[in-house]
Amino acid sequence: MACILHFLTCRDLSEQEKTVKTRVVDTDVLENLVLHIGAANMRIVVAKVQREVPVLWQELIESSRDRDNEATERHLHVLATVFRSVGLIKIADALVGIEMKLRVGESVDPVWISGLEEVKHVSMEALSLQLEREFPAVAV
Repeated sequence: MACILHFLTCRDLSEQEKTVKTRVVDTDVLENLVLHIGAANMRIVVAKVQREVPVLWQELIESSRDRDNEATERHLHVLATVFRSVGLIKIADALVGIEMKLRVGESVDPVWISGLEEVKHVSMEALSLQLEREFPAVAV
């Protein structure tokens, strides 16, 4: 987990920041969205993700705080699916990793969610930057 967090949040150099943020987003996913549903619909999908992630994230925080593992697993799964649908594979994989640990009864670091909060923020920012860079006509 620490390696993922360091990779996603390392911001020492502006050029390094651009490289890291570019790798956070799988542009093939975005290109496939454009191919299958068109640029305008991709814009709608990304805007919906940007609106819904804060709500879903808050639900995850609450279920984790309440120690409701079943709800936490469900929220982790939903968020991972949402992130994966717009090419945010690294945050999706991190969430699935936590979900799998909970499903098999393994303990997780009690501060896992605060660590992933920064990963989520960087991922969402990277998505916006990637859209501006690669799909300027459909930047959200």
